[in-house]
Amino acid sequence: MPTWRLCSVTLCSLLLMVTTLGIVPVQSQPLPATTTSAPSTAALRSAYPPVAVPETRPVAAAIRASFRPPAEMPPPGRMPAGSYMRTIQERGRLLVGTYSELKLFGFADPLRDNTLVGFDIDIAKRVAKAIFGDADRVQFVTLTSAQRIPLVVSGQVDMVVATMTITAKRQEEVDFSEVYFDAGQRVLVRRDSQANGIQDLSGQRLCVVQGSTGADVVPQVNPHATLVTMAQYTDCLVALRKDEVDAIVSDDVILAGLATQDPYAKIVGAPFTHEPYGIAVAKQHPAFTAFVNGVLREIKQRGEWAALYKQWLGHLGSTPEPPVGIYKP
Repeated sequence: MPTWRLCSVTLCSLLLMVTTLGIVPVQSQPLPATTTSAPSTAALRSAYPPVAVPETRPVAAAIRASFRPPAEMPPPGRMPAGSYMRTIQERGRLLVGTYSELKLFGFADPLRDNTLVGFDIDIAKRVAKAIFGDADRVQFVTLTSAQRIPLVVSGQVDMVVATMTITAKRQEEVDFSEVYFDAGQRVLVRRDSQANGIQDLSGQRLCVVQGSTGADVVPQVNPHATLVTMAQYTDCLVALRKDEVDAIVSDDVILAGLATQDPYAKIVGAPFTHEPYGIAVAKQHPAFTAFVNGVLREIKQRGEWAALYKQWLGHLGSTPEPPVGIYKP
């Protein structure tokens, strides 16, 4: 008899995740005993105090503000002597931390020999092109959400482009570029779920990724939900498919990428946060951050940002205006 037939249900589930995905949840809470039927949304509502529909609050301009880009950008291949851009140029490649499993923004495409593609990937390539005149002079370092800041601070990467929300807490450790994308958190549930938003998920298990803003937000918007933390977004999606969690909480565009991988999942509720994405750079390189802002400014002004949105996110609806850059005095 094959070995897998002898293992327990829980052990088989773990073996399946390890062998097929190569990933293991960082932290998971004990699952409740299996029941013949899950409680209805109405029953859960009656068992917990009511939770109001969350109200979104805009992110302060001071948090969104970054270093002003140079009045004139240096030509590709001719970075200023003594600048960090010159260091990158002399190295011969730009080191960028990003995701490899996040559909739409950064993922290994099996149809292209597992080449990394996506909105964030193309943004990073634009920076490489501005330095070298060649968009392919970039080396991607794949990471998890929790690894983003450590890799920047340690100098293992020059920058991180990975759907990273600019927050005051993160700004204590790294600098951010101007905002290059605006998102908002929502909820991904199974298609048979009766929930209309996070306010309907009291008493249920909500999966968030370690190191993401969702881990901080969920206890605030619904303190009656049970938080389940995992390493990667695909971990959460597998857990949702296997009924180990009841919903995934993350940014709307991240959930949209997950939804393309699971026809039995749906996104519910209006966005209940503002998530301005920025490119993270080490604090000792403010001139490099300003240079990156110059690249983003050109991308937005030349219509490249709109073209990238249509390419990767056009199926979500009409193309919005790119975020306006805000700069420090």
